[in-house]
Amino acid sequence: MPSILSTGHAKRCAQLTDALHLYGLSASTLPMQALGALAPASLDVYVQLPVSDPADAPGADPGGLEDATRFLRYGLLARFEAALLVCAALAPNALVVLVPGNTPPGGTPDRGGARGQLLLALAESIRAETVDRQVNVVVTAWGLSAEQIAAIVGSPPALSH
Repeated sequence: MPSILSTGHAKRCAQLTDALHLYGLSASTLPMQALGALAPASLDVYVQLPVSDPADAPGADPGGLEDATRFLRYGLLARFEAALLVCAALAPNALVVLVPGNTPPGGTPDRGGARGQLLLALAESIRAETVDRQVNVVVTAWGLSAEQIAAIVGSPPALSH
């Protein structure tokens, strides 16, 4: 059975774990602090979910530079930090699935295209870091359900290594 790790919002990780059971798969989840302890080449699949749930974002808070900075630091840029810690643990031919969805709190100026470009930059950085292991990196469409993400993970090409 492949070794699957998911990180991100706890509720979304739990939903993904439930959906993976439909494929006879199971996933573990770890907090950011534990990612550095993963053994080299120990992961076949890494699913990086958004670190926040859109329902958690307050809708009436005024936006501003401080809110935007917090959003980037603990949202999108935290995803780069997590990937950095996980990269050494990716096995040859591993699959990385990056799921978009971090959205700024209400009132914070948003450039969805810019967020998408940062996620694509993360994907390219992971590919460059793992080129010797031929890691496959997929950036999913925004708004996929846990079942749709599980289908990507559970597809035969993803698990043929």
